[in-house]
Amino acid sequence: MTGTGHPAEPPNAAPSDGAWPGRALSGGVLYQLQVRTFTPDGTLAAAADRLDHLVQLGVDLVELLPIETPHGLTAFVDACHARGLGVILHVGYEHLDPRSDHAQQAVLASVGRWLREHHLDGLRVQLSGALADPAATRLLAQLAAEVTVLSLQLGRPLSLIAGSEVDDGRLVVPAASATHDHGDPAGCGDFASLESLAAVLVRRFAADPLAHDAGAIGSAHDRITATLSPSLRRVGATLLLTGPAIPIVWMGEEWSSTARPAAPGHRPAPEPAMASAGRGVNAPTRAWWDAATGDAPADGDPAPLDWSELGAPPHRGMLELYRRLIALRRQEPQLTAACGKSTDVRQGDHFLTVRRGSCVVVANLGRTPRRVNVAGVPRRVLLATEPGVSLTHDAVDLPAECAAVVVGRRFDRH
Repeated sequence: MTGTGHPAEPPNAAPSDGAWPGRALSGGVLYQLQVRTFTPDGTLAAAADRLDHLVQLGVDLVELLPIETPHGLTAFVDACHARGLGVILHVGYEHLDPRSDHAQQAVLASVGRWLREHHLDGLRVQLSGALADPAATRLLAQLAAEVTVLSLQLGRPLSLIAGSEVDDGRLVVPAASATHDHGDPAGCGDFASLESLAAVLVRRFAADPLAHDAGAIGSAHDRITATLSPSLRRVGATLLLTGPAIPIVWMGEEWSSTARPAAPGHRPAPEPAMASAGRGVNAPTRAWWDAATGDAPADGDPAPLDWSELGAPPHRGMLELYRRLIALRRQEPQLTAACGKSTDVRQGDHFLTVRRGSCVVVANLGRTPRRVNVAGVPRRVLLATEPGVSLTHDAVDLPAECAAVVVGRRFDRH
């Protein structure tokens, strides 16, 4: 960062993606990527060399988690855009007091520069305090207006996600989709009941509902790999990628990576010139990221992804399921629709159904086979995580720990 809080790039790093039409977040799949552990090299250039994997996976946008320097960012964005991938950057302003006029102006200017000069498709802005605070609300309104105007000027869609230490995520732009993700202040972690699982499926954003919440992935990764069977992991992937929330795929989960990740909850480094702008009395005295090295504090020695796992049978099968599920989203647009009247989530004794228009996602989380009524006539199985799924007049017979996506006709519609 420069002394003005301006994202610095080498002189020859001008964007080369002038024809890029943009990529909207709504209806897409978001892939969270932490540069320093995505590859052994831990650089943006090395991450760019792995982008074809994301294209084959079928995701729509990459969310870059905290980066210690913007050098190479424009080249990375260009590489993503050349492959049809949008880019969202996570930036942190927790050290600023939103009640300060100077701080508000600094944030507004910084957000505009990130989007304009690096051709980003959106930002996840981390603010101080609760988003319901009147000062934060006013700042969000200003940010929404600025980003909306900039989107019109640039002629391409831009997305703005706001979060804080208390609130997990709110899609601010586009305004038509603005809803609040009412997360647990502690980050949710694993879900203790089918009721809470059903509730999280209708949020605006969702990570793997059986595995983790975006605020607690580091420790949750250990729990899922240690306690969840491979079949339940496949059920979680199905609920994630067919639900009404915008799916968030954490890097490596698409092949059940064994590498222990760093938590995406790590706070980004603040821009130096903004460090004194409107600093509140309760602001942290130390940046979460080490200003000299860009390293996060040790939290169990997070390791880079092991890309050699992709060819191993247990991992290859999971990767194929993720690809099929994302492809199914494109085949059945009703699976990408936001939560509305066509979405109905129901839970019972170790089972869950999620109606998505004429599609129903049926999940058996129990250890024994189960017949699940779908309040309609199932016609065809579009996808199943295990063999042995069969259809009756008004129900789906599922093996243990299995999910299926079926299409049919509802009894209340003709």
